[in-house]
Amino acid sequence: MDVEIVWAELSERMLQFIRDRVSDCWDAEDILQDVFVKLLANTSKLRDESQLEPWLYRVARNSVIDYYRKKKDLSLDVDYIEGVTPYVEEQANLNREAAACLKTMLPELLPTYLEPLVLHYVWGYKHSEIAQRLGLTISGSKTRVQRARKQLREALGQCCDFEFDAYGNVVDYRPKVDANCLC
Repeated sequence: MDVEIVWAELSERMLQFIRDRVSDCWDAEDILQDVFVKLLANTSKLRDESQLEPWLYRVARNSVIDYYRKKKDLSLDVDYIEGVTPYVEEQANLNREAAACLKTMLPELLPTYLEPLVLHYVWGYKHSEIAQRLGLTISGSKTRVQRARKQLREALGQCCDFEFDAYGNVVDYRPKVDANCLC
């Protein structure tokens, strides 16, 4: 296997894949380089060259996860998480403040739940696309997103008492006295 040919054929697509997940273009390029270093280190272990591209995407996916683990502040452009609950501008609500609380709670989610949640709500992927990217069934994708939402809802419930309007917007919240919230 000639790594230069693989680089010529796949590097642009791989870089776009990584840039879709990492906002800093320099970090994305570093991750891409790491992926190809791993390819160089493991070419002798690859038995079936037809599986090279899926293997590289899995390595890239795992490298992005490792990047955020190292960073520990998990800045996945999570400001877009505000879209979890519809924001009705003409109605006074506190959705943005609740979304800021969610941002602090995201690092507590397991990556198996976090990644499908972010792909769905932040990047707008359909469950069929998430399933294909992560090697899941569509049902598995929906289940992981649902479990992530449930965990976030429970974490918010342990932190604060919320009041909602008829549209599901947060209209008031009070931190619980004994809660150790980060928001």
